[in-house]
Amino acid sequence: MMSTTRAISLDDTVAAAQGQIAADVGGELVILNVATGEYYGLNAVGARIWELIGEPTPVADVLDELLREYTDVDRERCTADLLALLNDLHAASLVEMRAAHAIGH
Repeated sequence: MMSTTRAISLDDTVAAAQGQIAADVGGELVILNVATGEYYGLNAVGARIWELIGEPTPVADVLDELLREYTDVDRERCTADLLALLNDLHAASLVEMRAAHAIGH
């Protein structure tokens, strides 16, 4: 089966997929994909991103919040790291991508 999934961009809205189990284990957020039985670990920044996408949130808003909270990272690096993580989580079916739509920015 060929996948037609496109990469998540700053114009998209994402949300943590429903039905996942997440818990803090020794300072790392561990997420269990209930459907596959696989688990994934996120560091503190990844855990913060997971928290920010608990409800459908524009990726650009997540980026803006991260830049406010983590002032020692530049926008280009933060953008690249955020999109890489979201795309990895999406590939693992832990994040749902919503269609890009006009949101008043």
